[in-house]
Amino acid sequence: MLGFCACILWQGHAAALVYAGALLFFFLFIKYPGVFAHGIFRALNKVGVASYFLYLIHENIGVLLISRYGGYFHGFSGLFPPVVMVGLCLFSVCFYHVVEMPVSKFLKKVMFKDGKTENS
Repeated sequence: MLGFCACILWQGHAAALVYAGALLFFFLFIKYPGVFAHGIFRALNKVGVASYFLYLIHENIGVLLISRYGGYFHGFSGLFPPVVMVGLCLFSVCFYHVVEMPVSKFLKKVMFKDGKTENS
């Protein structure tokens, strides 16, 4: 409630509406998690599962691409950062399915043969 009041006082009514919408989504997600299992939220869930690799590459690759190549699009340079973000998200999800999952399955198979680790 304090954050909502602060939004109205310092940021104006538009920011308060955004804040209220975020709170509404948060409470809906807590109360009814199945509501967000469809549509765009399914894609966001896939990005969330693959988010560790995205976390590792977003600053280095994303900032490099935007700073180095963003100026070449002149009138459309404002669209370049969202394109890079979507591209990195897609790359992260593909990397997760092509590299992380197979390596994880292999390591689990090797490490946990017959339900035992090599140390035991």
